Amino acid sequence: PPISNQQRIEAAVAFLQAKDVQRIIVIGHGAGGDMAIELLDSITTPISALILVGATVLPDNDIFNGFNFPIFDVYGSNDLDTVPAAVKYRTTMMKRNGNTRYESRRVIGADHVFSGLQPTLTAITSAWLRKKFITQDDN
Repeated sequence: PPISNQQRIEAAVAFLQAKDVQRIIVIGHGAGGDMAIELLDSITTPISALILVGATVLPDNDIFNGFNFPIFDVYGSNDLDTVPAAVKYRTTMMKRNGNTRYESRRVIGADHVFSGLQPTLTAITSAWLRKKFITQDDN
């Protein structure tokens, strides 16, 4: 029988926990980010952070209320038309809910797949992770 995405994520988390991985960070691009939002709302997984790259979904207002981890929303200035609207919606929703662990970043010149700007995406994501986890651990 086919395995659901929820089962795949739970199996991956179980594998990482068996390896004594302390921080599990989910990164989803496009529809993968959309799926991550929905799946993380329905499973009890110890996630340390969520990084969305070009996620288009407009989640229900309360879908993020149960997320108690940092969220980084990255998109390009030349992304799909639905992406900036989704990021704007999530930004507004997070502010209304008082969620201070949400950040978004628009990358000038980037398209939906960050063509030619993959090193920039990697650098931005790495810097955000360092700021959220490494720098905080040093204090």
